[in-house]
Amino acid sequence: SLLDVGVGAGEFVNSIAMAGKVKGIVGVDYKQHSRYTRHSDNYDMVTADIRDFKMFEDNQFDTTVCMEVIEHLPDGVMEKGIAEVRRVTSGTLYMSVPFEETEPIFRGHHQRYTRERISFLFPDANIELLYSQKAAEQSEGYCPIALITEEI
Repeated sequence: SLLDVGVGAGEFVNSIAMAGKVKGIVGVDYKQHSRYTRHSDNYDMVTADIRDFKMFEDNQFDTTVCMEVIEHLPDGVMEKGIAEVRRVTSGTLYMSVPFEETEPIFRGHHQRYTRERISFLFPDANIELLYSQKAAEQSEGYCPIALITEEI
């Protein structure tokens, strides 16, 4: 089973659902994104706050994916959200965040992540930096993405 936290426009959850290799897929976001499009009926969609996944049981999902979400959460909300995502995950948690974003950080972001901060928040996780030289050359303010993999 798989939980996609922060579905956004739906690219990831639709791709996984259309591949047909995972059963029990659920997407969740706090509100429907203006560009959200559903391309598959092979998943459930839920509206919920990341701090309170009361509709999910402990350890309900084998895998949870939370890409480019927690940097948008203010202090207090981010920590509660991470705890709640861990609570519903029984296997592997994948998160990604902008890494060492240039300051001032992008509007809409409330958090900045360094290796030390990620290691503090995810002490047992593997951290891999995803970097694109081409994107860096073409995008002012570009920063790598830190992929955080944590076995729950």
